[in-house]
Amino acid sequence: MKKIIAKILVVILLSIILTPLVFAQTSTTTTTTQQTTQQKHYYERGGWKVFTNGIITVLIVGNGSKPMFIWWYNKDNTTAYVFKYDGLAEIWLPTPQFKHIFMFNDEEDYQEQLHNLIKNATHGKTTRETLEDIIDNVKELMKLKLVDEKGKVNTEEIDKALSIIQNLKEKINNLPQDDLKTQLLTKLNDIQTQLENLKNNPTISNAMKIKGEIASLISDIMKLLMDRLRMIVDAYREIIMAFKHPFYFPFDAAKWSLIGPENITDEKGNIIGMQFSFNLTEVHDKRFKFAEGNILIRNRFYFVPVQEKINNQTMNITRAELKSDIIIKHWEWNFYEAMKHRHDNKTIEPFIINILSAFKPTLILKAHFTAPRMPSDPYKDFNILLKQGGEDEVSIGDVEVETHGEHGLKLGVNMENDTEIGEHEINKVRMPGLIIKTSQGLVGGFFRFVPNATVTYPNGTKEIVPVKGYFILHGKHVTTFLVYPYFDNGTLEHDPSIGIETPEASQETPVYQVSTSGGQVAVQPIVVTTTTSSVVGGLTTQVQTTTTQGGVASTPAQQNYMIPVVIVTIVLLITVMLVLRRRNNV
Repeated sequence: MKKIIAKILVVILLSIILTPLVFAQTSTTTTTTQQTTQQKHYYERGGWKVFTNGIITVLIVGNGSKPMFIWWYNKDNTTAYVFKYDGLAEIWLPTPQFKHIFMFNDEEDYQEQLHNLIKNATHGKTTRETLEDIIDNVKELMKLKLVDEKGKVNTEEIDKALSIIQNLKEKINNLPQDDLKTQLLTKLNDIQTQLENLKNNPTISNAMKIKGEIASLISDIMKLLMDRLRMIVDAYREIIMAFKHPFYFPFDAAKWSLIGPENITDEKGNIIGMQFSFNLTEVHDKRFKFAEGNILIRNRFYFVPVQEKINNQTMNITRAELKSDIIIKHWEWNFYEAMKHRHDNKTIEPFIINILSAFKPTLILKAHFTAPRMPSDPYKDFNILLKQGGEDEVSIGDVEVETHGEHGLKLGVNMENDTEIGEHEINKVRMPGLIIKTSQGLVGGFFRFVPNATVTYPNGTKEIVPVKGYFILHGKHVTTFLVYPYFDNGTLEHDPSIGIETPEASQETPVYQVSTSGGQVAVQPIVVTTTTSSVVGGLTTQVQTTTTQGGVASTPAQQNYMIPVVIVTIVLLITVMLVLRRRNNV
């Protein structure tokens, strides 16, 4: 019996010794598999980081210095696609619909631009213009001679004066309802009464008396008008003095760094994609210092089709696209500063409120999109795109742009007006998007976005806000504008993507569900349950089969880790059987 126990101990000891060795080999195999998977889908060449997954290849600048993507369809060597985020612009919309002409030009006079924006908001003359017109009419009234050189009352001049007064009343009625309007109309009515009295009693003595009274009234009117005009001009000046920074923040005037790339893995350790981020770390213009560390473009590129959760909704992401998260934190709004600054000057505060109430503050993410011919060596020849304006130096073919309701728009033919980006079905997903196609290309490149964004405020509350997009053709590229509503001091997160429209992607079925939060990615395989029925001897039997998707990107690590467990179990079973057999023989 002692010999038997000794043998059992030897076997168990050997199992314990062998188990870590098998685990080590399994771990090595898993690590090797992950490295092989990564090398297959990611490499560096010519200063670029390259991602590929069998359908498309994506290039980004190796050091992450520009938030730009270059990509192409692996089966088409004729056309590449380029998309670059250019900058952010605060814009005060005077109408519900965006127009790029509403963007402030930081090189020109703000006061005149504010005036023109208000003119667009009122769909006519501004208060300032109306006041200026009224002043011109009052000056005409002052020039009239009620008594001619011969000392007679000039009835023709009286009629002209009455006509001017009637015209003035109509213009004054277009002014905002306030004390100025009431005072002006009262004094004009007095002048009108005096003139009609003079017309009915055209004596020289009456004319001289009325002329003096009219001159006094006109002087009062001019003072009221000039005071109000000065207040409006001062209100413009106060608003402009409150500005903390230019309205347009070009991304080229900042230093960007790259976070990652890092693997996206499932719970078994399989690499299903890679994540990397463009992080704005330093600005050249210190007036935009608040943007440092607060603008992030996080990107995910998958090696398998997945389903992402976005705002409690799911969206299929194919291998033919790259998904991005635009994250903007704590934007310092010139509009907010102007609203806050108005309390410093109570006299003109109502006029500042009146001016600002004409606008809807928004933030615009400006980008451009083009489709150059594929060069013989893209890793070398696309270096031209690294310099500002380089997209206008690349060679393009016959390129057309389309969105919902818009087809046949050609790059190289400039557009006068901005067009809204309509909903478009791309790879069986319908959302606002643009497609660029070339006559020689097999497929089309696209840019699309989710039509809403999430805003998280400092107190933790969240709000879903609408997002619209617009585009205009300019030179060799499409300029796009994503319009984000005012989000105060919150954090805005939005989901655009770029990629290829191809039948291959439309036929893919997601194998993982991906959730993201603060840069952390949670991956779960999609479980599919199917029910089959069979009839045997008149009885129907239903069998449910559960299939777990996933594990297609590399060899499942969990299966490898089961090997030592199985070995130990078998060894122990053999040991027990030997003990039992010995006892039976005894």
